[in-house]
Amino acid sequence: TAAWSFSYFAEYLLPFYSNTTNTGLPGWEASGIDGYSYAVSGRLGYDFTEKVSLALQITGGRQHWEGSDWIPVGDSRAKWPENDTDFIGGFINIYKQF
Repeated sequence: TAAWSFSYFAEYLLPFYSNTTNTGLPGWEASGIDGYSYAVSGRLGYDFTEKVSLALQITGGRQHWEGSDWIPVGDSRAKWPENDTDFIGGFINIYKQF
């Protein structure tokens, strides 16, 4: 039978591996950059059947990267800067269970 549902949750991402390239600086690559991301989400779902559902999810949070050391690129040096990004976004989810 069809049914509405609401849920909310928090997430915290601690990356085990990161790799960043910059197409404007050929040969520049930073890896192992420390950082984290956290988000809070709310989800409104509608179950059409026991195995098929549709959901609208709204998410907001912050992503932080520490930045890299200075890396040689040709005759110069470049670095990936420390970065804080706030985000708000949404997802439309369609679920089919088997």
